Amino acid sequence: MKTPYKKEFLFVYGTLKRGCRAFHFLKDEQFFSEGYTVRKYGFVSFGDFPAVVKNLRPCFHVKGEIFLIDGNKLSEIDEYENCPYFYLRESEKVVLLGTNTTIECFIYVLNTKNVKEGFSIMHSCEEFIEWKCS
Repeated sequence: MKTPYKKEFLFVYGTLKRGCRAFHFLKDEQFFSEGYTVRKYGFVSFGDFPAVVKNLRPCFHVKGEIFLIDGNKLSEIDEYENCPYFYLRESEKVVLLGTNTTIECFIYVLNTKNVKEGFSIMHSCEEFIEWKCS
């Protein structure tokens, strides 16, 4: 008999969002809500995918989507996100859109110890930022 894994909240802001190219990883998972990060991040673009950065112009609350997923799915997504080399999976407080409720979610943050080039920095400094996949 298969042991059930603990359910985890995952906050996604790039290619894993609904309608984006890597959504297939989450298509069988439960969409929970849209939301935005409590913490402000820097935001960079690698052309066809984004990354949030902790200590590089942290001026954006990042908008994205929250999924309730099986813990075993996280290892599959870690592999897709090249975690822990390219991204680090960290815990973050996220506000549910349209409410004042916050929940803890996992989020993928650029690992700046390993990735130092190949991206462009978003120079405008608005309150919120949201990645639009093409």
